[in-house]
Amino acid sequence: NDAKSDCVACQKEINHLENYLSLEKIRLKNPNFLQYSIDGNYDQIVIAPMILIPFVENAFKHSVDSSIENGIEITVKIENKKLLFKCKNQFDETETSKDEGHGIGLSTVKKRLNLIYKNRYQLSINSDNSVFNVHLELELNEN
Repeated sequence: NDAKSDCVACQKEINHLENYLSLEKIRLKNPNFLQYSIDGNYDQIVIAPMILIPFVENAFKHSVDSSIENGIEITVKIENKKLLFKCKNQFDETETSKDEGHGIGLSTVKKRLNLIYKNRYQLSINSDNSVFNVHLELELNEN
């Protein structure tokens, strides 16, 4: 089973992510709520589809009042054949305990990461002090 066949051009995935962010931005009244940056060259890179989006959807779903600055921070960086993805959102701790579904999508992503990237990725997810932090590092296949 060639894992590469499960992958799409990184460009396509980034476009998908940016389209999603554009839609969310339209809903937000505050342009400073979302911080997004991308760095590095991803022309020749392939990535498993729909790996980053669930973290971003989760961030919007569980974020606090959108009037604050930097409520969600997303960075994508490509260097040394690695993709580094960080997604950070501030959330209301009182709300999260009510929502038992928090993280169902994330277990699916973890299964897919294990399947496609096996021991070529690192994922850390933690939340403290009303900040939910995702840090994902993928070792990339060149196209």
